Amino acid sequence: MRARAPRVLVLVLVLALDPRHASAQPPPNDLHTAQHALAFFDYAGAADAYVRVAKDVELLTPARRDAARNAIVLSAMLERRDDLPALRATYASLSPPEGGLVEIDVLVATKVADPKARARALAAAFATHRPRALGHPALVEAAHDAAMIHLEARQIPEARKWLRETVTAWEWHRAKSPSPPLLLASDRITDLAAEADLHLLDLDIGEHFDAPGRHVDMANAELWDRRLEEAAKRYGASPWAVAFVVRQGQVWDRSYERLHTADAARLLVRRYQTAIVMAERANVYDAYIAHARSRLARYATMLGDPALARFDRTRAGLPVPPRD
Repeated sequence: MRARAPRVLVLVLVLALDPRHASAQPPPNDLHTAQHALAFFDYAGAADAYVRVAKDVELLTPARRDAARNAIVLSAMLERRDDLPALRATYASLSPPEGGLVEIDVLVATKVADPKARARALAAAFATHRPRALGHPALVEAAHDAAMIHLEARQIPEARKWLRETVTAWEWHRAKSPSPPLLLASDRITDLAAEADLHLLDLDIGEHFDAPGRHVDMANAELWDRRLEEAAKRYGASPWAVAFVVRQGQVWDRSYERLHTADAARLLVRRYQTAIVMAERANVYDAYIAHARSRLARYATMLGDPALARFDRTRAGLPVPPRD
């Protein structure tokens, strides 16, 4: 799927243009130094200057707080991991807004080098802020990142927990948005929740449907097909909607291998073709679409192109997400 924008770099660019730097208080030389360094992309020099501003007790709290935040963001980007705990403590002592502290705590947690320790740090940040800021986008990211660490390590119970927390945090985020029913455009946070939901369904399907020895019939396949379809609709124009449709094709693919029914063949072809058309119109290409194309090529050999054309009911008038 699409790569996520590097959060630290985005924050640095925003901070470099932050109008709060031009406060009524005469800016100290270190603040001028930081701004000059940023203008010439000297992030190390800017970080050092912001640290000095944050520690200057003669300055007003808002200026010190902004400087501490900037120093954290720049230090994280520069992989100065050892500096982050002390900088975070300085920032927290300067009465930051709740949302600002959430972002900083999650950012600091993401920079922990060891994956196991990073997962613990993300979990701690999530637990600390969950009661008051569950819908904050940074908590969606924290839960998602923790889930991916556990998923990669095949720690399935922990992965399930954090996948669910990702979806829950996103649902709170969506509920707090200005117009939840109109949330159709894809965004980074929605993409994270969609990915988490797909992994959850994939784990459930793998355990209850795909696993050897599990009973497979058309009703069972229709159940998982329907759950995947409902999930895809929940995330609107997210490019992950394509992956949900491919997973529907895999359900019918599995059914056809076991049942060899014409209905299963018809539905697997329809789902794969739907996914390919959606991907073409949304300019998405990834491992899911590669799989769909590969499986369709296999069935073209098995069933013949006329059979594929007969099964295809999706190319005309297919609703697809708009291009970004």
